[in-house]
Amino acid sequence: MMQQRLPTSPWAIVMALTLGPLAPATAAPPAIFPPQAELPQVIQGEEGRVLIAAGDRLYTEPLGPEAAERYYLLRPGPALTAPDTRRTRARGSIFLGEATLLHNGNPAVLMVERARREIRPGDYLLATEDASENQDG
Repeated sequence: MMQQRLPTSPWAIVMALTLGPLAPATAAPPAIFPPQAELPQVIQGEEGRVLIAAGDRLYTEPLGPEAAERYYLLRPGPALTAPDTRRTRARGSIFLGEATLLHNGNPAVLMVERARREIRPGDYLLATEDASENQDG
């Protein structure tokens, strides 16, 4: 029986952990929540479900004629305030998962590929950078 060699140097261990199987296949979702007016929202899950997980289909508002193939699922996070004025400058972004477009229409149908948290009606979709680059090229 052959044993697998594990990295021994600190740098190799850090690289294995950050670039290993836990790393997402696409670029990272935004840390700052984008303007809500531009983002389509989740309407409901398949069969009227209100809690949606990996492997489930979900229905969303129309995605428009230039729909991407892959989307991040996001929820507005906590307010980010300036320490000196305590005024809200932006909102953080809570990454919920990723979905793939199955049918673009009214409503659009997507399949949740992976989920870190439950997805609910009212959550938002944001086209992944990978999908946007594929449309341009």
